[in-house]
Amino acid sequence: MRLAILDAAEVLIRRHGIDRTRLVDVAKSVGVNHAMLYRHFDDKAGLIDAVSQRWLTHLHDRLALIVSGEGPATSRLKDWFLTLHRSMRDKCISDPELFNCFALATRDGRAFAASHTAAIRWQLAKIVTAAVQAGEIDDGDPLEITVLLFEATSGFHQPGAGLEADGREPLLIALLDILLAGLGKPVVTR
Repeated sequence: MRLAILDAAEVLIRRHGIDRTRLVDVAKSVGVNHAMLYRHFDDKAGLIDAVSQRWLTHLHDRLALIVSGEGPATSRLKDWFLTLHRSMRDKCISDPELFNCFALATRDGRAFAASHTAAIRWQLAKIVTAAVQAGEIDDGDPLEITVLLFEATSGFHQPGAGLEADGREPLLIALLDILLAGLGKPVVTR
């Protein structure tokens, strides 16, 4: 039932936007009364958070494959950032209403949005740690380097950062090359 509710909510959010999607309409779409929705979600915000979380879970899974992948850590680091950027950009462009759910949750400091940020920073820290241990970047505190890289690239993966603009990927690649070069070791190219 929960999956059917999420599917119906996604369809209605895409069609009408967040503000005009009502719980009673989601219930009607699933064929239940709206009281049934409250067995699965506390309120409309909880339902919208769950819709966003489902998309983010798929994103985390794609990024995790890069973290655990083979090859030089700096190459995986660049792939990880490119995948994050492309996923955010593609969602922003092709599914703007659902991306807006995530953007609003991020702006409002919703718990799941903070958990998302913590989870992807943890993934990034694993790659940075591998790069430091392999000598691909200078010795340093992997957590400090992680924060530096994440914040320096925020314009390429944060909601509200102009993700719908074309042609930004080459800028991200150039920025990553500069940042990695600044960390003291040559940049490994793909």
